[in-house]
Amino acid sequence: MEVLYGICGGVDVHKKILVVCLRSGRKTEIREYGTTTRELLECGEWLQGSGCDSATRKPRLSI
Repeated sequence: MEVLYGICGGVDVHKKILVVCLRSGRKTEIREYGTTTRELLECGEWLQGSGCDSATRKPRLSI
């Protein structure tokens, strides 16, 4: 299988927190961030600093 992204992130958005997963090869790191502007910027800096250039949000189910 062809690798499309060597380093990528996933974000699960809740009301008061973000749960962020960073995958790099076989290594996985999970962190939690609050939803203030400062914390969102910190999350973005962590992802960019780790070499992540692609992240996605967990889709929301609507019934």
